[in-house]
Amino acid sequence: MKIALVTEGNYGTVSPPINLGYLAAVVRENFPTIEIRVFDGAIDCNLLPDVLNFNPDVLGVSTTTPQALRAYKLLDTIKRNLPNTHTIIGGVHASALPEEASRHADIVVVGEGEIAIVEILKRLLKRKPVPRIVQGKFVPDINLLPSPAYDLLQLEKYIRLEIPFLPMLELPIMRMITQRGCPYRCPFCYNSQRDTPVRYLNAARTIKEIQRLVNMYGIRSVWFNDDEFLVNKKRLREFVELLKQSGLSKRIKWACTSRVTSITQEIARLIKDAGCVCLFLGIESVAAKPLEYLKCGTVKRADIEKALAICHEVGLSTYGSFIIGSPNESIAEMQETLDWILDHRKKGLTLAGIGLLAPYPKTDAWNYAIKTNVFTAENVDYDRFHPKDFSKTYIVDHAVSVNELASFIDKANRLIWLDNKIASGNKSSILTSKSAISMLVRNPKKLLQVLSQ
Repeated sequence: MKIALVTEGNYGTVSPPINLGYLAAVVRENFPTIEIRVFDGAIDCNLLPDVLNFNPDVLGVSTTTPQALRAYKLLDTIKRNLPNTHTIIGGVHASALPEEASRHADIVVVGEGEIAIVEILKRLLKRKPVPRIVQGKFVPDINLLPSPAYDLLQLEKYIRLEIPFLPMLELPIMRMITQRGCPYRCPFCYNSQRDTPVRYLNAARTIKEIQRLVNMYGIRSVWFNDDEFLVNKKRLREFVELLKQSGLSKRIKWACTSRVTSITQEIARLIKDAGCVCLFLGIESVAAKPLEYLKCGTVKRADIEKALAICHEVGLSTYGSFIIGSPNESIAEMQETLDWILDHRKKGLTLAGIGLLAPYPKTDAWNYAIKTNVFTAENVDYDRFHPKDFSKTYIVDHAVSVNELASFIDKANRLIWLDNKIASGNKSSILTSKSAISMLVRNPKKLLQVLSQ
């Protein structure tokens, strides 16, 4: 039997499909004679012909919402050309909308895939029927999973790609996920619809994985792309202690995600001393009403400013991520957040990025968008969830017009881009950008700031 595990690839920054690496490792562990390959459309421009040429007996596709239409098209095409291939779809989009996904695959896996794929393959090998929709059981202890099949992921094509919002990390960089689930239920996040408990790779297993990546691929930096790396304080302290004992704290740089409420002076010093060079903070907004909505009332503006002050004091860089377009958010509230971002460059906010609220399936934002007739479940266009042109994306509320919002985002992104370049000392890219020079001419103070770098 031959199995192809496929992802269509995400927009923007390219990340190795670690989820498929885990599935491949589990298949290998349970079915050592099965031939398995992993395909990623983000790095494989011949994805369809390569999969067809492999001619798999089983095709498993994992998809997020922005990938969904391409994933459906791939599955439909494979089925037409290889009618005997058993097709499976999983991932966060299929888990949220299994009935929709079932129109494009023989089997839909809802939830985690490791236990489900073993059960499915056992039935297929015995020629037993498999339910159209399989409820994937969650893995109670993710430390018992085998290491991802890194050799199938072509890591060399990912690890030498810079992460634009983390320029302080050195190549080669590996993205790692050491947590499943999240203790919070933000209205825009896929995790808000999940009912599985939060589980963590323990400190020893995490160090083992890093050491393996350093030995095999010469990794010099790690980006912990968990939902909230600092929330489990006991694990964090154990991780830092083992990182220092192993000598890795001197060999690698690392960055991680955090809520501002997880940051204390003790924690900030602890991670900085262990090689952490940047915290990625989901700040979202500082305007009272949008912040209340986006953080479910669990974060106040004072919490944000306190966390930034702590990071600034200990010399820890930060990247602040912001979201505009919340229900009934006015241009004035968006401007309040933008002004705050620009004002806090010398107050702990090293870099920043701003995006538009995306109403992912089954989240509160999705339900609100349907309620306000932004789209219906039948006519939604998933290609509009991560467009390059903001004027073509969905706006979950009509407090502002599409043109107003597009104009504001364009202005905000230009200003934030300029400040990011100033903060990172990248004067050459500023002075070769026509739009940046135009902005600087209108703002002599900023021009002096650039020339003084």
